[in-house]
Amino acid sequence: MPALKLLSEPKVLGVVAETIVNLGKSKFSKDKEAVGSHTSKVLEERQREIGNKQAGRKV
Repeated sequence: MPALKLLSEPKVLGVVAETIVNLGKSKFSKDKEAVGSHTSKVLEERQREIGNKQAGRKV
């Protein structure tokens, strides 16, 4: 229970939250650079597939 008391302190909670956000940003930015172009190509292909399926339903 001491950990919960510690996290209930606004200053401590703010530092913990800021640390988590910063860790997430640095991790995701590295991942994004490594797979960014491939991921965007896959997403574009998937969006085209969905668009084609929706167009087929309308006709």
